[in-house]
Amino acid sequence: MAEIYELKEEYSLAIYWFRKAIDKSIDQMVDTGGTDNLFTKECYEKFLLSSSKNQTNGLSPIDYMKEIISKLLQSSDQTGRIHDLMAIIYRITVQFYHYYDKSKIQSICNHIVEVLNQITIHENHWTKWLCIGSMCS
Repeated sequence: MAEIYELKEEYSLAIYWFRKAIDKSIDQMVDTGGTDNLFTKECYEKFLLSSSKNQTNGLSPIDYMKEIISKLLQSSDQTGRIHDLMAIIYRITVQFYHYYDKSKIQSICNHIVEVLNQITIHENHWTKWLCIGSMCS
């Protein structure tokens, strides 16, 4: 549905349906442990692009990113799968703002630091990859 509305340049509705698909995918991951990160990644990228074309959608993409990360943090299954999706969401968001509005990158990186202080990551390379992959200073 989202892609149809995107083709029709009805970005508010496209954003709504992309968010619905992302939320369902995230809920599935948190509740049952299953999801397709590739599907979530593709929907999230398209959500950001639609958001850039519709500035009046209400919830900013950064606020929505924080909402997604919060849902992932609620999962009792804090495995690499959850952390990988968090890293994907952060990386896509920073890359998006690196192109559209570099002034927002620092607030995203500050959020990354807050989240890293909340979670336990046993692999140090993950933290380093996240910072390098996000292009934050």
